[in-house]
Amino acid sequence: MSGPTAVASVLARISQIQGQIGAGDAGTAASSSGLDITAGSFASVLADTSAGGTVTSEQGTSTWDIPWAPGAQPAAPSAPAVPATRSTTRSLAASGVTSPVARSSGSLVWPLHGTITQGFGPTTCTLEPAATVNGKSYAHYHDGLDIAAPQGTQVRSMEAGTVEYAGRYPDGAVVVRVRQTDGSVALYAHLQPGVLVHTGDTVKAGEALGRVGMTGHTTGPHLHVELTVHGKNVDPLAALRSGQVPGTSRTSSSSGTTASSSSWTPASPLAGADAELTQAALDRFDAVAAKIPYHAEIRDAAVRAGIDPLFLASLVKAESGFRPDAVSSAGAQGMCQLMPATARSLGVTDPFDPVQNLRAGARYIANNLRIYGRADLALAAYHDGKGAVARAGGVPDYPITHRYIDRICSYWTHYREAAA
Repeated sequence: MSGPTAVASVLARISQIQGQIGAGDAGTAASSSGLDITAGSFASVLADTSAGGTVTSEQGTSTWDIPWAPGAQPAAPSAPAVPATRSTTRSLAASGVTSPVARSSGSLVWPLHGTITQGFGPTTCTLEPAATVNGKSYAHYHDGLDIAAPQGTQVRSMEAGTVEYAGRYPDGAVVVRVRQTDGSVALYAHLQPGVLVHTGDTVKAGEALGRVGMTGHTTGPHLHVELTVHGKNVDPLAALRSGQVPGTSRTSSSSGTTASSSSWTPASPLAGADAELTQAALDRFDAVAAKIPYHAEIRDAAVRAGIDPLFLASLVKAESGFRPDAVSSAGAQGMCQLMPATARSLGVTDPFDPVQNLRAGARYIANNLRIYGRADLALAAYHDGKGAVARAGGVPDYPITHRYIDRICSYWTHYREAAA
């Protein structure tokens, strides 16, 4: 859709949505939330205006039970609360409902008060990636819950646990990831820089982690929340409503005691940032190339394979420390640590030749990226094999695998920040 007529149609549609959610009434919860048009609702605008449609009441507004976080002072709702009875499996511009209750019926704490703009599951939002879940393929799938709120709104931990990660992901999003006492992992994304916790910290349910920001790929200020159980994402909204993460058993009270290391669960799929070759990616690499060993060979291999050279450099740094003669205890060889059979299948005659090894390793990870569409799954398959990823239905639930992915993503982030 393009042209002045289309733009006018979109703007008119947005104005209509804003009117329906109370954008003109400063006393309503919707207007006081500082809601921006997010990816989901804007995609719905594009879809409906291109088809000549209009906003219906059911599309434009929906009421959800979103309690205030501990310590917050709720404003009086503009209308009586009407509990929602349908799932958020598509993009919604939903009006927030205030409640003095800090917790759900169980033990989980709502991370903030705001407006649900994107639910968990299949969606019409074209900005969300394709996914295959339980053997079924979806053109667009949202693996978390989006709650819009003004920038600076405090974000709280849903449950007690240990901070596994606090920092910036390769896509630029500032993220806090907490391993909860029940063994699940909660992820809070698009936070402002300068989060309030550090990796390794113990947090209590309701403890402040950071503030709503606009970091990473986001169309407005909101919190993206994910819950991961045994390597698979589950619906955060359903868990918050019930107060219990499905498929888990609590190992301790919410006093801050953490679960044992055996309940460690995977990193978030947000680790899957864009690793495609672009001019911007080349410019970033060239800006820091002087600090990267074998930078000319790495750049050449990445360009041939069509991937971000900094992503390849990060993989090589983690695999071999840029040593062409590296050999692992399992027999993996060279800069990209190729197993002999894999190297032969990729046409490598000398695995210790940097050029051959880098070009083969780049082709291998590039193929994984094309298959999975996400860097974290591509790296998991590189590390554990495609069979392990298929059996797990995602990133295998092995601590060593997630440390491997996090290490590469950390290198990648540092390179990108150094090039900025």
